[in-house]
Amino acid sequence: VIGKECKDVSVDDALDYVLGFCTANDVSSRRWQGKKGGGQWVRSKSYDTFLPLGSALVSPKDLSGHGQSLGIKTTLSRPGQDDLVVQNSSTADMIFSIRELVSFISQDTTLRPWTVILT
Repeated sequence: VIGKECKDVSVDDALDYVLGFCTANDVSSRRWQGKKGGGQWVRSKSYDTFLPLGSALVSPKDLSGHGQSLGIKTTLSRPGQDDLVVQNSSTADMIFSIRELVSFISQDTTLRPWTVILT
């Protein structure tokens, strides 16, 4: 989550503009992807309630590695069955660092406070 407006940010300065990290669930309705949604994915991702964000925001300064070594685990609850782990990874596995992503995105887009970047 971006904390202050920025544009053309260097990789070295990128974290100065990050307010914090939170969880998000990027929901898609498969029914509306493809032909039914007019061939565009935007409709399948744009319904009310389709991007719940976590209830906590953690500053990069409060995290070891400034957010570049966070564990990510998603568990699917299945009534009457054991829970199923569908994702178990780390931000350390990202191809581009958080600093690189903020810098790159800010090259053509002004990032305003409370802008959310999902990876």
